[in-house]
Amino acid sequence: CAFISNSEILALNKFIGAQTGYKKSYNTPYYLPAPDENKSEDGTAMLDASDMDERFEEAARLVVTSQKGSTSDLQRRLGMGYAKAGRVMDQLESAGIVGPQEGSKPRQVLIGDMEELDALLKTIMKKSLKILFSVFWVLTGFVNAGAQPVWMRFVSSLTGKCLEFPYTCAFSGSKGSYTMSGDVKLQGDSYVISAANYNIYCDGHSLWEQDEDNMEVVISPAEIASGDNAAVNPVSLLKSFDTQYDAKSVSQVVEGGKSLVKVVFVPKSATKSVLQIASMTCWFSEKTAFPIIVKAVIKFADGSVSNFSFPSMKLTGKLPAQTFRLDENSLKSDWIVTDTR
Repeated sequence: CAFISNSEILALNKFIGAQTGYKKSYNTPYYLPAPDENKSEDGTAMLDASDMDERFEEAARLVVTSQKGSTSDLQRRLGMGYAKAGRVMDQLESAGIVGPQEGSKPRQVLIGDMEELDALLKTIMKKSLKILFSVFWVLTGFVNAGAQPVWMRFVSSLTGKCLEFPYTCAFSGSKGSYTMSGDVKLQGDSYVISAANYNIYCDGHSLWEQDEDNMEVVISPAEIASGDNAAVNPVSLLKSFDTQYDAKSVSQVVEGGKSLVKVVFVPKSATKSVLQIASMTCWFSEKTAFPIIVKAVIKFADGSVSNFSFPSMKLTGKLPAQTFRLDENSLKSDWIVTDTR
């Protein structure tokens, strides 16, 4: 091997020491491989998002904190079995948090810090909350003077009432896969969504997005109907769905021993939104006092899919209007409030 003198070693050390230092480490670029037959249409791994492990977020935070994408680390530090740790690591890859497996080496961690991870999870959650209401507001566009199929009877039952229900959403798309859950109150054009530490209030005119973790509130008009929001915003769908979508098929099915009505909705023509809905399938149960939605699957033109499940639904009397408004006076002085109305 070549001889390196002391003067050369000192010169090399001096050169390295003179370079700019950074407070945190930065990963080298990671390039996704070309899609193959084991990938979905959008190029992401074929992952059943509805089967997302309940310790997914805990594992994600451990991996990002330690900057080590190791299955054995999940086993040792989180007490997971071998199979469970491997499944969670695959889910972290689908979510874009770690890279692919490289032999016995730990996977590359693609998220630099907790701030970046929180931003990713928050962005995904906001999108999911918007998608949730597309299920209900799309259906309201079907109300007309004709015969009343099951989805119209569902909408008619909401008149003058408040619909309350818990939900779980499993989303899978090009920007990752995730699950989330929360509780909803829906009354006419007004609604409240509570999901973890993120809440949305809408009184039909204004919309309040409350981020409890960052102590921030953003207030905007409820009638946002431009760009990507047009495909998932409840108000825009309510105004245009009856002219853009049709019930393609209605069938009686039996799932889990329960008799359900399966309805497939499709758009009449393409919309300008990047996140346009390609199809929406809803399963209704008529075994209760009023027809309820048991589950729904929304497929988007970009290949992403949202799977919703609704364990229960109930109708209550009409709630006061202030229920659907955030009381800004209740916030402490250190909260940041941005009003874009």
